[in-house]
Amino acid sequence: EGTSSAFDNGWDGIKFFGRSAAYLFAKSDAGNMQVNTTDNIIGTRISFVPDGSDNYEMTIRKSNLGEYSSLYLADLFTGKAVELTNKLTTYNFTSTGQNGKDQQRFRIVANPDSTTWKDKVYLNAYSEEKNLYLSNWTNYVGSMSLYDMSGRKLIELEIPALIDKVVPLNLERGTYVIQLNAGENQFNTKCIIR
Repeated sequence: EGTSSAFDNGWDGIKFFGRSAAYLFAKSDAGNMQVNTTDNIIGTRISFVPDGSDNYEMTIRKSNLGEYSSLYLADLFTGKAVELTNKLTTYNFTSTGQNGKDQQRFRIVANPDSTTWKDKVYLNAYSEEKNLYLSNWTNYVGSMSLYDMSGRKLIELEIPALIDKVVPLNLERGTYVIQLNAGENQFNTKCIIR
């Protein structure tokens, strides 16, 4: 209660990367989080950074989550979902990802059916002050187009796969339309520059 998808001071903790090692962290609107307190755990994105090993083991401790009737750890690379039924759940996985490069690998979901969690939520855009925050957590290089309300394209740029990106905006006050595309995924939204 009293938490959000933004950084909640006193609740959340930013992820700091040190020596070369394997890492797990949550992706949120506030960035890479070691601790990501939220009002709804469903949909939480968990990134993984491999360290060059072949095999990995993740242990999840489930506590104080009685309001959820079912929770699963979805492996977006394999399409597997592991039910989080016990206090401790262990998941073994392999990675052929680039050493030290983060990958959007896992998600907390309420349904084991992969068609319900492999959807368009991996593209996102929002503005804050004079910055545009873009997320492309698909496996495809994407594009962003920004239009004014008359339909004129003002900005077009490429968004690499598996990344969050901040784009400084030098635009007049007003409402703009943002269109993101990556593979078969599309996300459209409006942003207001004040």
